[in-house]
Amino acid sequence: MKHLTAIIFGAAIVIAALLLGNSYVKRANPPQIISVTGLGNKDFVSDLIVWEGRFNASNVELKAAFDQLIRDKDQVKNYLISKGLKEENIIFEATGVQSELIKKKNPVVRTTGTSKSKTNLNT
Repeated sequence: MKHLTAIIFGAAIVIAALLLGNSYVKRANPPQIISVTGLGNKDFVSDLIVWEGRFNASNVELKAAFDQLIRDKDQVKNYLISKGLKEENIIFEATGVQSELIKKKNPVVRTTGTSKSKTNLNT
């Protein structure tokens, strides 16, 4: 009986040492999981493209410059349509007017137009 208590006590110490040692080893070797924080990039194929363009017309008279701008707009639109873009996908934004004073007696009015074309490549 005297030896039985010593054997049980020794076995308890060995089992406790194995459990503690195993826990320590598992703590030092974390699971094989990759965790990433930060910026990532991925290439993908898009079905939408946006082109932006600008064109200008300058003239002493505002009406003449604006008429030139409208002709240029029609020319740009016809070109885009000839390249296969659908007319409903072409968007022209507002026209801006900028006055520049080159000489005190002769101001030049510059009008600026902006065109933006959006098209869906899958259509």
